[in-house]
Amino acid sequence: MRVVVDKPISRHRLTDSLLPALRRTLPRIRHRADFFVLLSDSVYVSPAGRAEFVQFLRRAPLLRCDRRDGDDISAHSILIPDFAILGPRYAGELAAIAKASAAIPFERRLGLIKWRGTLSGPGYPNFGNRRDFARYALLMASRKHPEVLDARLITYDNLTDSESALALRRHLRELFGDPAEEVPAEGFVRYKYLISLDGAVAAWKRVPTILASRSVLLLQAQWSQFFYAGLKPWVHYAPVRHDLSDLLKVHERLAEHPEEAEAIADNGQRFAGEILHPAALDTFFVHVVNRCGELCG
Repeated sequence: MRVVVDKPISRHRLTDSLLPALRRTLPRIRHRADFFVLLSDSVYVSPAGRAEFVQFLRRAPLLRCDRRDGDDISAHSILIPDFAILGPRYAGELAAIAKASAAIPFERRLGLIKWRGTLSGPGYPNFGNRRDFARYALLMASRKHPEVLDARLITYDNLTDSESALALRRHLRELFGDPAEEVPAEGFVRYKYLISLDGAVAAWKRVPTILASRSVLLLQAQWSQFFYAGLKPWVHYAPVRHDLSDLLKVHERLAEHPEEAEAIADNGQRFAGEILHPAALDTFFVHVVNRCGELCG
């Protein structure tokens, strides 16, 4: 194994998720395989070298956690489970979610849309480009409609130190005060509706944990993960437009049709139990690596 790591978060994903997954699954690997694994969120290629890199990906398997339609680099990637759900903590989180879910029937949950996260998206956020971020639109909708939506940031420290980013930080503090406390995955079970929004890439673990919670997943996504092909709108989740322009209407439909909402929540939890439990994820990862070996051979 040759490792090229450029950021602390990549080192964390390597040591806490990918390497443990490889150690667990190595006895089930049948073929020798050479491939790349993207530990960072994305691949940054200069415009001049993009076409050459895409041709390279046609010959060298690149394993990553998400892809996006229209993105030529991610379109040539092979999807694997994200590093958070490959890691050893995921099983404990699922157990905590299952316990909380069993204790709070769907009809007793609060009828709010709940979200906690960071302000990420297309590039680095600053005061000038803040409206380009769907998560900023979610924050503003929460401020305008607190009876429907509770959305807060858990940190402002991910913003850069540029003058415009500092202006955004002051702006956020003026509107929302200090960042909200982080909520553990099982803490979201108190709410009927949980929304997932893409950031710089897919929201990764947020979608599996929402599905497991037996709350309704409201999904806004341009990036897709390996299991998205099995999800059906209004069966496993409620779809939301990228600009969130229909968010209130989606909430209204769910609130006015509680039986439909509960059925979606049940279907989502069943899907998570069958497809997204740790043993199934390991089996999928083994299949991908073995298939790479077959193709390389």
